[in-house]
Amino acid sequence: MSARIAVLLALAVVLGSAVNAVSPRGLSWTHPLGQGLRARILEAGLHPVDLNQLSDLVLKGRVRLLDARSAGEFRIGHLGGAQSFPWKDIEEGKAPLPPAAGPTVAYCSNEFCGDALRLARLLAQRGDRDVGVLVEGYDEWWNRKWPVEQD
Repeated sequence: MSARIAVLLALAVVLGSAVNAVSPRGLSWTHPLGQGLRARILEAGLHPVDLNQLSDLVLKGRVRLLDARSAGEFRIGHLGGAQSFPWKDIEEGKAPLPPAAGPTVAYCSNEFCGDALRLARLLAQRGDRDVGVLVEGYDEWWNRKWPVEQD
């Protein structure tokens, strides 16, 4: 009986690890959940932006917002004035990079999502200046009941 349980447990671990490895939202094996995102943003030469900073920038109309989440997530809800540039589509060559513009903040779902960081890195590598990443992401903006738009 205990041998069967051990086999089933081992099988569950192997299958779970395989699914996690191929899932776009899989858990990182190298970076603890959400830990160190601010440091990785700085390491990439980008600006970490928190919710209060972003709220001020948005109110003053001083920033372009790029949503790196999927088009479906964008339609359900996004920050006001944001443009949809799903990282997965850009990575797969299905969508172009957004045109260069002034100060830009990329965001995705939350601090566990790395798509905004990937998008922002690519913009900076292209030569865009003043690129930031929203550390907390859309979910925290929404949880605070701050205004969102829907398509």
